[in-house]
Amino acid sequence: MFHLSGNRSAPHPDLEPLYSSIQSVIFTGLTSYEQGQSRPGEAGTVNNRELQVALFSSLMLLKAAGSGRKILLKNGRYVLHSMLKIPSSVILGGEGSGTVLVPAAGFRDSILIGNVSGNPKNVHLRDFRIQNMPDTGSFVKRIAVAFKGSGIPGAKNVSLKNVSIDNFSGGGVVVKNIDSIMIDNCDVNGGLGALTNKDKLNYNLSFMDCADVSVTNSRLSEAFAGIMVDDCDGVSVIKTDISRNGGYGVRIFGSKNVEVVSSFFEGNDRSALIVEKGGSEKIALRNNIFQYNTGYGVEAYLAREVKTVGNTYLQNRDGEVVVKSSMISVVE
Repeated sequence: MFHLSGNRSAPHPDLEPLYSSIQSVIFTGLTSYEQGQSRPGEAGTVNNRELQVALFSSLMLLKAAGSGRKILLKNGRYVLHSMLKIPSSVILGGEGSGTVLVPAAGFRDSILIGNVSGNPKNVHLRDFRIQNMPDTGSFVKRIAVAFKGSGIPGAKNVSLKNVSIDNFSGGGVVVKNIDSIMIDNCDVNGGLGALTNKDKLNYNLSFMDCADVSVTNSRLSEAFAGIMVDDCDGVSVIKTDISRNGGYGVRIFGSKNVEVVSSFFEGNDRSALIVEKGGSEKIALRNNIFQYNTGYGVEAYLAREVKTVGNTYLQNRDGEVVVKSSMISVVE
């Protein structure tokens, strides 16, 4: 069930800038599990039909409130039996790790998606956990969160903060054709080991045709790669741990104005960071630690203006840095 609230205070300090001066919907869930029986020690659960009704009803009932609608998921387990669609101008927040969204067995589509119709805009996810159920099998290629614009200008301003994503073999967060993306203090891991972390489509975070991307204070592990950047302009990765992936830490294709700063790369099965062939330019790597990766610390091919400054390299199997056929490269 859900109810409308005029309370303008935020349930969590980190949400205050977004939650202030807007109306809200608080979704409290049901008191029973699935067919009516609660599991011992488990909070009541709901299916996504109820949650989807809450999402769209909130937009209709709060239309007069202007931009910015909030839905708060109380602590509990939310079982999703089909794709959960998040409309534009919505903040979906939980109460922390006790708010858990899981797909039902056999469910293969994305759990969260921003563009219900047209381009996603002003969609913010906060303070909950998305967890793949182990009984679905290792080879269900499920994506946890997908934000995909139509390619027409207007898709912008999406974010995830304090969100944990576990055990998704098709990718953690996939963003395409969006401007202004923020990922902060998120923990994304493939979590299924060697069966899936060699799959070249499995990235913790992937950004395609995006601009103004920020990834900060996050932990990315156990996928094929921590981050994939393809045809983007303006990407910043700061203070992020990218470790134990089955391929690379970061892969960059045909992008420009990319910076990776004060981040930690360890134990990736190939190079920690690679700039692939494809015309990337203005790549800056500063004050990072690259250690115990199976390939190089840094690889770059056919790129312009690659700068690596103040980085630390320790026992990367193939060497510290290799830069080939790239112009105006600075390695310090």
